[in-house]
Amino acid sequence: MTIDGGIDLVLESVKSIKKVEKEASESIEKARIDAESIIEDATKKAEGMIKVAESDSNSMVGEMLNQYEKEATIEASEIIDKSEKGVKKLIDEARGKIDTATELVVAKLIGD
Repeated sequence: MTIDGGIDLVLESVKSIKKVEKEASESIEKARIDAESIIEDATKKAEGMIKVAESDSNSMVGEMLNQYEKEATIEASEIIDKSEKGVKKLIDEARGKIDTATELVVAKLIGD
């Protein structure tokens, strides 16, 4: 491998890392949007139930709303956690590639 080949490998690795970072950001943003949508849907469901149950006790309606919000928050947190783990895995894999590329370049530069 020539120095140019090693540099190309490093540049390719850097591009790969940037791509992974972009994908990671997009995944996090999608998870955030999904979480907001889940919370919005849960809130709409709870508000609909409130209208139907107006004749019932206000405390009962309030408890249902709180439960839906708690469930939506838990589900949103799970989605975000899963996305963050996936992003971390992608970043770790990309870092491993750049470490390998760097080692190859250094080995070629010092003549191993």
